[in-house]
Amino acid sequence: MSCCYRESFFDNDSNIQYFYFTTKILYFYFMYRKHFFYLLFLSLTGFLVFGFEKFNVLNFDLSIFPIIVSVFTLLTLFQNNKRKRQIQWVKVLLFANTIYILKYIIFDSSNEILGYLYLAIITLLLALSLKSLMKDQQLVDSVNRLR
Repeated sequence: MSCCYRESFFDNDSNIQYFYFTTKILYFYFMYRKHFFYLLFLSLTGFLVFGFEKFNVLNFDLSIFPIIVSVFTLLTLFQNNKRKRQIQWVKVLLFANTIYILKYIIFDSSNEILGYLYLAIITLLLALSLKSLMKDQQLVDSVNRLR
């Protein structure tokens, strides 16, 4: 090596691959909004809970409610360019979740703490995704006002 040679970050092949995968991950993260990740996590959680309950791993005592929430959440995710419709679907899911929570508290005799925990997680994720969707809609409306 000469005294003027300075090793660059991109001289090593593994550093190039690291940089490539890091930019891919960052691109994926910034390509989607927060409500996408909330709804995706909600959908995956619903499928997991339904699978656990179906194969008797854990008892949530929720019947088919997690799979219904997951399917409607996936339908909401696929309408990514129709923000107003997404807001309506999330509001409908919040209403259905509230009705199911009341039904679960009043009519179900078994007090499964896992069921209450799952319903609380659904409510939290739906509220966060609704807040994020409303924020995006307000931003788009403010830009349209300036035109």
